[in-house]
Amino acid sequence: PPVPPTATPTPLPVAWPPAAGSAPLQIDEVYYHTADQEYIVLRNAGAAPLDLGGWLVGDAAAPGGREGVVALPAGYLLNPGGLFVLAHSAPGFQSEWGRAPNAEWSDGDPAVLTLAHQTALASGEIALNDAGDEVILLDPAGRLADALAYGDGEGRGLGLAGRLTCPARCS
Repeated sequence: PPVPPTATPTPLPVAWPPAAGSAPLQIDEVYYHTADQEYIVLRNAGAAPLDLGGWLVGDAAAPGGREGVVALPAGYLLNPGGLFVLAHSAPGFQSEWGRAPNAEWSDGDPAVLTLAHQTALASGEIALNDAGDEVILLDPAGRLADALAYGDGEGRGLGLAGRLTCPARCS
């Protein structure tokens, strides 16, 4: 019998394509010490409320591989100047910082939104390595809107220059 045709998967690019211009959503802060307390803060730097649907966050320096990428929630409007906190573990974040994050990337608290992993882009989990890593923000078109690399993270592959160092109080 004839073999049915199979869909050809769309190949991933070798690097995240850069966004043109400045994006309204930006990485504001990253905390990478102690896995349960890791978090990433995003800020709406635009002048209008921004729907987070379609935006992606992760620690994958390039598409594919075993790092992680998660999708931000559709329908969540972030006001201008507003912050969105995503944490590794909502219980760990709350025990350290005294409040719940807006979302988490692991399933630790049923009362906090767990973000959907985008395994077609990166097959693993977000895990911010203390020795160095990357944090990426992709716009709804899949372009690199913002990124940072710290320690021995892969900044050059993301088009970053310079060195990000931690203040004395967090080292």
